[in-house]
Amino acid sequence: MGNKLAPLDQTQLTIKVREMVLKGYRTKDIYTYTKEHWSIEKRQTDRYIKEAHAAFLQIDKRTKEQLRSKYRERLEMMFHEALITKGDLRLALSMQCELNKLLNLYQDDLEATPPPVTLVFQTRGNQ
Repeated sequence: MGNKLAPLDQTQLTIKVREMVLKGYRTKDIYTYTKEHWSIEKRQTDRYIKEAHAAFLQIDKRTKEQLRSKYRERLEMMFHEALITKGDLRLALSMQCELNKLLNLYQDDLEATPPPVTLVFQTRGNQ
């Protein structure tokens, strides 16, 4: 069993491993670095690498949610302008459809739709 790192050291190691993963270091190089500088074995380094990837996914998820929110607001503004300001029903309907797609309102309909039927025709020569 290895030495337990102090909380400050754990934080510094977490930051360094995340940085190395972001810069594209090979796992083998991260193992070497953590072994030489922190006396950490591969198994524990794998945990830090896994935590780095999980943190990146969380950041990506938050960014995606922020973008979705921004696009939703934009579409709602365009819908309002098309319908109320310009009185353009076609444009308003188009904006509403885009908003519905963004909100995945059609997803249930897609799952309920049966798969397309494939028809096979035989010619007299293929019988």
